[in-house]
Amino acid sequence: MQAPLRTGALLCMCLAGIWSLGVPVSFLCTTSRRRAMPTAFPSCRIPLPGRRPHICLHAGVPDDLAGVRLPKYVEISQEALLAAAVVQNKKDDLRKLLDAGAPLEAISGKGRTALACAAVADDEESARLLLDKGAQLEALDDSGRTPLALAAAYGNFALVRFFVEAGANIEARDNGKMTALLWASVNGNEDVVRFLLDNGADIHAEDEDGMTALKLATLGKRDDVMKLLLLVEVDFPQEKLM
Repeated sequence: MQAPLRTGALLCMCLAGIWSLGVPVSFLCTTSRRRAMPTAFPSCRIPLPGRRPHICLHAGVPDDLAGVRLPKYVEISQEALLAAAVVQNKKDDLRKLLDAGAPLEAISGKGRTALACAAVADDEESARLLLDKGAQLEALDDSGRTPLALAAAYGNFALVRFFVEAGANIEARDNGKMTALLWASVNGNEDVVRFLLDNGADIHAEDEDGMTALKLATLGKRDDVMKLLLLVEVDFPQEKLM
């Protein structure tokens, strides 16, 4: 019984010595499995796949943000707290995070910023809040698409109008040379197509395969869009069908 007692005494002496040097004893419990916290918000953690949503604790964020429940959205990176709030439609949490200085351009799944997530979610209120704080209007996702292109692809007319009025580049091209008009045409979003054309979108723009808006609409059997584009072709007869 003497050996265990001596071992325990030595351990206590070691801990006392470490404590006297100002090193927290909890440091000894740190393991390689412990994950690094985000720089801006060291106690806010996005849940990993298969885990329950974590609670946003209080460190680097206002006291009233303590207890904010982050969403179970496995594609969001640890720092993309704004995107998490947008995806879950948590306006109050979004405002608090913006006021706390959460990184505007942190990316979530598919390389999308919070503004891009707002474009996909047809969430004009969140988009306005983000732009007012300085979010980049032309930020690209992994496919090279801008928030405007995403809104056009998903047929979110209000967001398309909002981004265009905010000064978004209508002719911006993604990795496949697709423009917002091409995305709206291939997906049959007639009101978006009409609006983009009214605001100067190039009806003759081609993707990397040489496909124009009219060709894409025709192949996709988007009849309403095809008719609209054909009417525009009366004034701009450069287009030729395959």
